[in-house]
Amino acid sequence: MAGLAATKAEGLIGSVLRDGIRRLSLREQIASSLADLIAVGLLQAGDELPSERDLASMLGVSRDSVRGALQLLSERGILDIGHGTRTRIRPSPTTIDESRRFDLRQLPDLSDAAVIEARRLLEPHLARRAAELIDKKTMDRLERLVDAQTGMTDDPVRFQISDREFHLAIYEVAGNPVLAAFAAQAYAHAYAHRRDLMRNHDGIRLAVADHQRILEALDMGEPEAAAEAMLGHIDMIWSLLIGVDQHERKVDMSAGFSGPDMTLSTQPDRHKKREAS
Repeated sequence: MAGLAATKAEGLIGSVLRDGIRRLSLREQIASSLADLIAVGLLQAGDELPSERDLASMLGVSRDSVRGALQLLSERGILDIGHGTRTRIRPSPTTIDESRRFDLRQLPDLSDAAVIEARRLLEPHLARRAAELIDKKTMDRLERLVDAQTGMTDDPVRFQISDREFHLAIYEVAGNPVLAAFAAQAYAHAYAHRRDLMRNHDGIRLAVADHQRILEALDMGEPEAAAEAMLGHIDMIWSLLIGVDQHERKVDMSAGFSGPDMTLSTQPDRHKKREAS
């Protein structure tokens, strides 16, 4: 009887999963990713999106898939697609599912310091694992992203999309989907002054330099160097947040987060391409 009950339970679970899961087309996945960026405030009303070609390059997909995704978002009232002009995010888009909003935003008294501390714990570990597990395909993708980012120092919107792809690729190749999901949520936290960092405080240039250091450590297959480079990157973000915010609120460092350590003790002095896996 116990075996029969287990079999029935397995059948019921399988039926529920099959009924509840719908495979998303590629254009729907792209549309969902862009909607997520808008929902959490990383992209805002009035922002001009990159061209279809740039988006396709950043996301590693075809222009047709990007075009279909943008059309979906336009039909949902999220984007304005003009003829001969850049696609813009509509003012106060009301059709974005509120359930997309970042889960941690529901926590009381969520502070930038708390999110940065979480990133300091998660992302160096994921970078360390990524250095051990990364394959040539992911390495090539990261290289393309960082190469393109060097030309985005005056374009916060393009950089924000590319930066997200860079970090998510590292989380995913680290091989732990649970930690990757937590890190992605922490990354998505819309710091009160995140856009100001990108526009007015040399944040993009500093971030790209950090990405280059992370990339070099991954390419060399050096786990500790990758972890330290990622930690330095998160601490750089924190130091910029302090600089932007210091005139508007007091920074509470009493929760155990000791602040940025900008040193990078491991400086790679050689460069080797990883073998294709």
